[in-house]
Amino acid sequence: MLKRKKVKPITLRDVTIIDDGKLRKAITAASLGNAMEWFDFGVYGFVAYALGKVF
Repeated sequence: MLKRKKVKPITLRDVTIIDDGKLRKAITAASLGNAMEWFDFGVYGFVAYALGKVF
């Protein structure tokens, strides 16, 4: 039988404080990347539909 190891709860001292500028930059980059992926998916869907109608 497996025994569970007791784990202490996380505290505020366990959390790393991140620079606000770096956090904002990371969120902006992730948002722009996500927007580009959705744009790419939309263009692919439109082109696939258009080519499907042509051929």
